[in-house]
Order: sequence, then C-alpha cells, then structure tokens
Amino acid sequence: MATVRAQPTIATRPSFQTGAFVPQEGLDTAVSGMLDQVIAWSGALRGVREASARAAAAA
Repeated sequence: MATVRAQPTIATRPSFQTGAFVPQEGLDTAVSGMLDQVIAWSGALRGVREASARAAAAA
C-alpha cells in the first residue's frame, strides 16, 4: 500500500460564486503536491505490477 501524505481539502460551498467554480487560494499548489506524490508512487510500484503480471502469465 502506498501512502500519499498530501491530501488537499476542497471546500465546495464557498468555492462556487455566481455558479462558476472559483478555486481557493493555494489549491493548485496543494493539488500539484498530491499529484507529484501519486506519480512518484506509481513509478516506484511499476516493478511490482510488472513482476505480478509475469508471475500470473507463467502460472
């Protein structure tokens, strides 16, 4: 199991003004940090996925 520590909180109620989504200040930075961690974990676990697929194919 991979742990992604960055978990941005998105408050939807105050983010909608006049029917349009207005992101909170700093939300883009928080989401970028989370996505960086997800991408890093997906690369780190690539070998595990490939080994699992090879083992399943060999069985």
